[in-house]
Amino acid sequence: MHANQKVLVSQQHRVRRHARNNDAYAFFNLLTDEQLLSQVESLLPNHRERLFPPTETLSMFMAQALRGGEFLAETPDRRDEHR
Repeated sequence: MHANQKVLVSQQHRVRRHARNNDAYAFFNLLTDEQLLSQVESLLPNHRERLFPPTETLSMFMAQALRGGEFLAETPDRRDEHR
């Protein structure tokens, strides 16, 4: 296996492990951390006040996309538990 391929496989394993061990709120906390928040907000379109603001929607999408399966229906329910 080529050295770059080994690095890629290692990164993919780390991302998968992180996704399995975290939910939408872990991603939300990451996206709203002071190191990323200004960059994330600069990329968001103007939006009206909604039930799910763009940052929260993005964090739930990331959790769903990375975890899939039974987590797809679980995310909105978990969001309500945290409020």
